[in-house]
Amino acid sequence: MSTSLTASQSPRLAALIACGGASLRMGIPKAGLTWRGEAFLARLARQLATVASPVVVVAAPQQLLPALPTCTRRTDDPVQHQGPLAALNQGLLTLQGEAELAFFCGCDAPLLVPAFVTRLATLLDDHSDLVMVRWKDRLQGCATLLRVALQPTVQQLLDQDRRRLLDLVDVSRCRIVDACELTDVDPDLLTLRGVNTPAELAELERMWGWVE
Repeated sequence: MSTSLTASQSPRLAALIACGGASLRMGIPKAGLTWRGEAFLARLARQLATVASPVVVVAAPQQLLPALPTCTRRTDDPVQHQGPLAALNQGLLTLQGEAELAFFCGCDAPLLVPAFVTRLATLLDDHSDLVMVRWKDRLQGCATLLRVALQPTVQQLLDQDRRRLLDLVDVSRCRIVDACELTDVDPDLLTLRGVNTPAELAELERMWGWVE
């Protein structure tokens, strides 16, 4: 019988934010983009710190970052621009012994709703090590909840030169959740509204510019 975590049973939850990508489609580093005067990365860290600890930013070596909340810790990829799975691996290594679960996201979703993260944690059951969301017929790798103990599996994928986050679905006990199951905590699914291009940023500002 499958069981879900309750608030009283919840294991230690941390957060990982990958920000070391090349941002080729955006043309400028996404970590420094701002929402209502606050850097994307700083806003994400601040929001995640309300439900997770520690909050770890995974950056490229020598990458310049905006000012971050004091609750935030930084770790660097050993080699830059190796993809989100490599960033996840580095983050999980950093969390060893400090947390049992980790929420992993990119730095390009400034409207993240903290309750979305805690809901994913409650959906992780005894038969899964990973919760991934399906939205618009696609799995959303950069809004994933997983056990920190999955790190050796992530490393094995990298050793096989498999660098897609979605490759984890093939080699782990993955629970796939439809986004509609999360609309009670994030009605407009703002957590999933990432920004990869200037056009997407303009659309986000047009549609959701009122969000604090």
